[in-house]
Amino acid sequence: MFRHILVGYDGSTMAEHALLLAAAIAERFGSQLSVLSVIHPPGSDQDIEFEVERQKLSESLNDVAARLQRRGLLVVTELVEGDPAEELLRWANRHQVDLLVVGRRGLSRWEYWVLGSISEHVIRHARCPVLVAEPVAMAKDTGSSQT
Repeated sequence: MFRHILVGYDGSTMAEHALLLAAAIAERFGSQLSVLSVIHPPGSDQDIEFEVERQKLSESLNDVAARLQRRGLLVVTELVEGDPAEELLRWANRHQVDLLVVGRRGLSRWEYWVLGSISEHVIRHARCPVLVAEPVAMAKDTGSSQT
């Protein structure tokens, strides 16, 4: 059903959850799994924080690739510069992705209004199904059971 799955990954807890969901689906369907990290372009030619962030994401992607390959998955990783939502959509279209998996940060109303939402933009503009890993899915089991 899903030949090629793309997951957006920024190293956050929600991105890790999205990655694990995407990996489970890829295992189930024998899919290729692509992991894309997007970093905003530097503010200047000498933006030291940008280089630190780029190196951190690059190392994280190498770790992700190794972990997923140990699970027997066919994995491609890439780090690009740009707007995260736009780059995820562009990559998905260019590589004929069948499923796009992203995490949701759980922004407050104010943060959402000011910052917008990557996952919301992806949902609205994707040409393929989108799976969003919600923060509520990360909640620990409290031990209560519903009957």
